[in-house]
Amino acid sequence: MSIIKPTTTILDDKTLDELGLTRVIINTLPISTDSNLVTLEGKVSKDICTEFGVDYIEAMEKVYNIKALDKSRKFSNVNVAISASVNSYARVYMAKLKLELLSKGYTLYYTDTDSIVTDKPLDDSLIGPELGKFKLEHKIKRGYFISSKLYCLVTYDSANDGLVVKAKGAKSNTLNESDFKKFLNMENVKVNKTQSKIRYTEGSVDISSKEVTFNADAYKNRVKVYNNGR
Repeated sequence: MSIIKPTTTILDDKTLDELGLTRVIINTLPISTDSNLVTLEGKVSKDICTEFGVDYIEAMEKVYNIKALDKSRKFSNVNVAISASVNSYARVYMAKLKLELLSKGYTLYYTDTDSIVTDKPLDDSLIGPELGKFKLEHKIKRGYFISSKLYCLVTYDSANDGLVVKAKGAKSNTLNESDFKKFLNMENVKVNKTQSKIRYTEGSVDISSKEVTFNADAYKNRVKVYNNGR
C-alpha cells in the first residue's frame, strides 16, 4: 500500500554510515570487506535526522535526486489503479453472489472481501482451486459475528477445540466464546494487544502486551439477532 517501500541493496561502509544518519536501518549483514547487504526504510526519518543534527528538508531533497538506490523505487512496484480495480471487481462479484444466494433462500451470516458464511453449502460450480472460486474453510456449530473482522466460530474441527477467533486490534488467543457472548449482551471486554517500540539508537525493538478494553457500544452497526431472547 505504501508508495515508499523498504529497499535491500549492497552498500559500502561509508554509504551505510551516511544513510544511517537519515534512515531506519532494518537489517545489516556484512558480506565482504567494505561491503554490506542492507535493508533500510525508503523514507527519511525526521526523528533520526533530529537525533543526529541533520537538516530534514535537505535530506528529503537528496532522496529524489541522483542516488540510484532511490531511483529504482519510485512508483515502480505500486499501481493504485490496479489495486483499486481488483478490490472493486471483488466487491461486485461478492454483491452479485449474495443477491443470488438470498434469492435461493440462503441465510447469510457474515461476508468479507473474499469470504462468506451461510447456512447451506454453496453450489459445486462455485467450489474449486481456480482463481475466483471458494473453498470450504470450516463447518460451524455456532458463530458470533460482532463486527467486521471481529467474530468467533465454534467449528467441528479438532484443532484448538474447534474455536476460530478473529479480532482486529487484539491478540485473538486472548478472546473466547464467553467474551463474544458478552459483546452480544453489550458488555465491555478486556483483551491483550501486542505493541512494539523501536529503539533506533540501541538497535533493538521492544515487544510487549498491553491490556485494552473493547467497548461494546462501539459495535452498533449490525442488528443483533437473538434466539428466544438469548
